[in-house]
Amino acid sequence: MRLMELHLDSSALNKVVREGRLQVLIRAASDLGARLYVASPVIDELLAGDDDAHLRRVSSALLQLFGSGCFRISPGLEEILKRELQEPVVETPMVTKAFRRNVEIRQRMTETKRHWGPEDAKIGAAIKERLEANGMRAYDVGAELAGLIPATLPAWILELVLHQLLARIDLPAAQITEQPGRYPFLLAWAALLFTWVAALGVPAHQRTKHPVLTGMKTHRNDFLDAQIAAEAARADVFITEDKGLIARCEVLRAGACIQFRSMALEPFLGRRVRATSAEPSL
Repeated sequence: MRLMELHLDSSALNKVVREGRLQVLIRAASDLGARLYVASPVIDELLAGDDDAHLRRVSSALLQLFGSGCFRISPGLEEILKRELQEPVVETPMVTKAFRRNVEIRQRMTETKRHWGPEDAKIGAAIKERLEANGMRAYDVGAELAGLIPATLPAWILELVLHQLLARIDLPAAQITEQPGRYPFLLAWAALLFTWVAALGVPAHQRTKHPVLTGMKTHRNDFLDAQIAAEAARADVFITEDKGLIARCEVLRAGACIQFRSMALEPFLGRRVRATSAEPSL
């Protein structure tokens, strides 16, 4: 029997640690019979600071999580995508000792955390030029996002993931869109990348042209945030304090490009506090 999965990104876990609400979260997971997942890059990020008090709080929180019996660390999106190409991944895998000791992989993950501002500006300008050349206005971009489903996900964004990230030029994009249940991680990653690309291509002052675009605020961490969210492809609930990421995920959930619900920590914990025994799930 598959257990319910709750995934937290760094903003949510940071809030839990900062406000001393770890036991509340663990009890909520226990009430639901769920596993609590945090991606390996999130752990690295929280332990990368130089504030001794913060590091002590994070270390203490991790020890409590490991002692809870419901805590899992997932290995990072790239490792899961490679596994998914080999066989169906029906639940989020756990990190292995071999992976945690692989310095090369960990350094590559750290590299994705660098400042993306200049690159974002260049990519945004190039996308905007392409959209204008094709006669696509801000409203058209919003409408395309609002109607996005696996079958309409552009082949070029899937090919970007397959060819450049995973070096699988033998796998056609159509195989992914025709079997969304077989490739949920790949599909989620490609769809989140597409929302990132679309947001970069629409200037901030034009994001009022369509309701979907109002939540598409850009930030230098968007690329990494999309990876963490995509790693939650098999989750039931993805918890984050990033309102923009929640907006993107909910747009994609409406079109069945992802399956999990996205929400902030307070709504999640508040719902559990109000829940009764007659309400076993979210």
